[in-house]
Amino acid sequence: QGSDAQCPAGFTQFKDSCYAYMQEKLQWAIAEQTCVAIHAHLVEVFAADEQEFVKNMSIAHGPHDIWLGAHDLVQEGMWSWAWSGSDVATEFTDWRPGQPNDSGDENCMELDKDSLQWNDENCDHEKHYVCQKSTNGDEVIG
Repeated sequence: QGSDAQCPAGFTQFKDSCYAYMQEKLQWAIAEQTCVAIHAHLVEVFAADEQEFVKNMSIAHGPHDIWLGAHDLVQEGMWSWAWSGSDVATEFTDWRPGQPNDSGDENCMELDKDSLQWNDENCDHEKHYVCQKSTNGDEVIG
């Protein structure tokens, strides 16, 4: 799947979104700010097929651990997607068994390179990340 006419250069289309795998390793909050600077946001995964697409992006580039756009920074154990504000538990989930476990102040979500499932991780760690934006150029929530 190469870039599509509806997505800017460097982005790949899947359904109604464009995704870019970012080579630089950044802390979670800085990764989110960087995505916003290019009119995007850290990837939010709402379905199994989208999870598969993001996993394949990780595999194609490493695989590496990559930041996803969810956190429980506001209230411990209450995971939400940063951009849309949606509760993680109300949609699709793919946590690695035993996760999230908040081992050592882990409040940001990563795609773990070994299990290719979600894991809670310390937000200050530097990781690759995926930015997501709408194909129509508008950042529509949901």
